[in-house]
Amino acid sequence: MSFFVIKYINNQGRKKPTEATEMKYSAIDINKKMFGENYMIYAQYLLDSHDMRGKTVLADMGYDSADFRRYIIEHGGIPVIPNRVTNSIQWVFDDEEYSERYLVENLFMKMKNYRRFATRYEKLATSYLAVVHLAAVLIWLF
Repeated sequence: MSFFVIKYINNQGRKKPTEATEMKYSAIDINKKMFGENYMIYAQYLLDSHDMRGKTVLADMGYDSADFRRYIIEHGGIPVIPNRVTNSIQWVFDDEEYSERYLVENLFMKMKNYRRFATRYEKLATSYLAVVHLAAVLIWLF
């Protein structure tokens, strides 16, 4: 099974949102400052580059909107997004599958311990990808 996890990080040092892929997980990191309050538009933009057919899209409550869920369903994905308490329409979602999200959350938490990953000193995407790979290897080894 493969799935996408949409993760929002408010990181002042990063100029561009980044996309990281690790094995079967694809995590999308979105910087709210870049798009103001409507960061779902950018999440849709990033998901456009992926084939979502038959894949699960995990996101937190911030992405609980009928439009975003409809977008995921129209592209063949399965939205697993918890409902906001104030939402008038309560969607059904799989609690067990949503609990898998902690794996990606923990990966980002561990990777941010490496200063070079967290602050993104590298200007070139290829250099930054090398830092991401190095941090992932160090996490895997230790």
